[in-house]
Amino acid sequence: NPHISIWDYSMLYQHSIRRNFLIQLIISLASLILIFSSILYFFIENSIYDNKHHELIQYAKSIASSNPIFKDDEHLNEDIFSLKVEILSSEEKLELSQFQTIINTHTYLTIVYPYNIQNNTYLKITEDISSTKYLLSKILNYIFIINIAGFILVLIYAIALSKMLVSPLKTINAKLSNMNEHLMKPIEIDKLPKEF
Repeated sequence: NPHISIWDYSMLYQHSIRRNFLIQLIISLASLILIFSSILYFFIENSIYDNKHHELIQYAKSIASSNPIFKDDEHLNEDIFSLKVEILSSEEKLELSQFQTIINTHTYLTIVYPYNIQNNTYLKITEDISSTKYLLSKILNYIFIINIAGFILVLIYAIALSKMLVSPLKTINAKLSNMNEHLMKPIEIDKLPKEF
C-alpha cells in the first residue's frame, strides 16, 4: 500500500501477534528446560557426593571401632587402596567435617572423624575422587547436548504452533482484503474459531 509509511510497517511488525507469541513461547520453554536440567544435575551431583561421604564415614567408623572393614571370605575392594588414612591430634574439639582439595589434576575428598575423644585424636581419611569428577563432567556435557537438542525441538514446535494459531487470522484477513465495498458478503462465522 503506497499510503502506508515505513514507520507504519515497523509498528505493524512490532505488534505482530505471532512474533510476540513465538518469542514468549521459546523463552518460557527454554527456561523450563534449563531449570529442569539444572535441578537434575545438582540432584545427581549431590547424590554422588552424599554417597561418597557415607562411604568414607563407614570406613572411619570401621577403623574407629577396630572392626575389619572386610570379612575373611571377601576380596579386598580396589577402592580401599585409593584411601589415605591419617591420625590427627588436636587440643580443640573437632566436629565431623568434610572438604575437597584439588592438587594438580586430581580432586580429593577428605573427612575428619572423631577417633579417640579422650586422647583428642581424629581420623583423617582422604579419597581420590577424580574419576567421580570426570563422570560428573561427562554428565554435564550430556545434559548440555540434550539442552541444545531440546531447544531446537522447542524452536520447531514454537514455529509450528504459532503458525497454526495465526492461520485463522490470515484467513479472515484474506477474506476482508478481497471484499468489495459495493458487493458486501457476510463472513461465515461458523468457520471461525469461537475467540473471534
